[in-house]
Amino acid sequence: MRTLEGWRAKGLGPPYQTHGRRVVYRRENVHTWLHSQETRGSGEKQPDPVREEAVTAWPYKKDPARYQVSMPYLHPITGQEVRPRKLAPADRTTIEAAIKWGEAERLKLVTALCRDRAKEEPKPTPKPQPQAPKAPTLRTFWPDFTAAYVARQKRSTQVGYRSAWKHIGVVLGDTAMDAIDEEALERLREHIEAQDIEIPTQELYFAKLAKALRWAMGRRKIPRAILPKIEFDPVKRKRVAIYSPEDLERLIALAGAPYERVLLLLLADGALRIGECAGLQWGDIHYRRRKHGTMVICRNVVLGYEQDSAKGEDGEVPLTPRLAAALKDLQAEQEHATWVLPRRAKTRARKTLEGSRGRGEHSDEGHLGTYVTRLQEAAGLRGYGPHRVRHSRLTHLAERMIPLRALQHLARHAKESTTEKYYLHVNRLAAAEVAIDELVSMTTSPESSGNALATPGNGRRNAVLH
Repeated sequence: MRTLEGWRAKGLGPPYQTHGRRVVYRRENVHTWLHSQETRGSGEKQPDPVREEAVTAWPYKKDPARYQVSMPYLHPITGQEVRPRKLAPADRTTIEAAIKWGEAERLKLVTALCRDRAKEEPKPTPKPQPQAPKAPTLRTFWPDFTAAYVARQKRSTQVGYRSAWKHIGVVLGDTAMDAIDEEALERLREHIEAQDIEIPTQELYFAKLAKALRWAMGRRKIPRAILPKIEFDPVKRKRVAIYSPEDLERLIALAGAPYERVLLLLLADGALRIGECAGLQWGDIHYRRRKHGTMVICRNVVLGYEQDSAKGEDGEVPLTPRLAAALKDLQAEQEHATWVLPRRAKTRARKTLEGSRGRGEHSDEGHLGTYVTRLQEAAGLRGYGPHRVRHSRLTHLAERMIPLRALQHLARHAKESTTEKYYLHVNRLAAAEVAIDELVSMTTSPESSGNALATPGNGRRNAVLH
């Protein structure tokens, strides 16, 4: 570095540019200067650059009292050697003073050339940094989310999102999606709690909101971030009253027409949901499979609309002998060629946000539910509705220690945890009795049914111990 500084002071070395206090050398100029320093033949070297490029002075012919100065340097742009000559000022009375003035003058010339080149070359304009797109508000985003995602879901799922938005939009509709933090979620919870909405439904609404935010992140509507989480108080599950096996038999015996008997047996012996009963078709019934036949559960009716069953909730269910016989009796009447339980009452189509409902030839799950409730009351039972029949039958099987996997397949739960949540607790006493029976068999004598095995010396044990 000091060598370059010395060369710059004397106007030697490769051409350079100055930017304030910064000195810059162009790569091509350095290469050109290095090339000029190479040897010119075998054993021949370039003259010493310091002596060759030194500033020289001699007396001016027209005025011997003054000195003419030669200031050779390499052009910083073209790289060519330039040898300008100038007459030193009259006050430079010695040759050393004239040479010193020439070195300073040469430095001015080279510096001026470098500055001119810097002015000619336009400075690169910095590229504008792309600004992150402004996150839309939740109210602006929700219609797009509804059209692209919610509209493709089942009718019941669509209704769930509409119900959730009624509360979410009021509180967070005008909030930017990337500004939904714990404070915003807490405001939403306070609003929902003020409406006396139960905690499971609150959790469902928050799950819908979280799904919308994750969908927006996946479509790059908003930057990816860790979603804030709200903790809900644990809710103790309420004990649900069930019908006894005798209650269900009395209910089934009350059914007179094949239509009513098939409906009740589908709930009690098939453990179907009421929407699955409404969506059952004759093409789903196979009498020659297994022992007494099977039925394939692959669709249901929700809000009057036929739709596919939820993922994991479809499957093939064996028929009981009396359910198979009831189906054959009903099919012999040929009431409808497609639907097992077709629409019987002429109900007027009800208008909803999605259009008219209840125009299909299949039954409406609400109409069938009302039908079952009336039959329950006619049998002297509490009118809990159709789902209580299914729940009661599954509970009866759980109490009889049916394996959990078999119970899950009959209920067609997508996850085993669902079966555990609703039915594992009901057979705890029976399971404990199995463990007690095993314990008794380990601690009793084969000869005695309940007394501990007698051994010699038991009566003197207290006397021996100290």
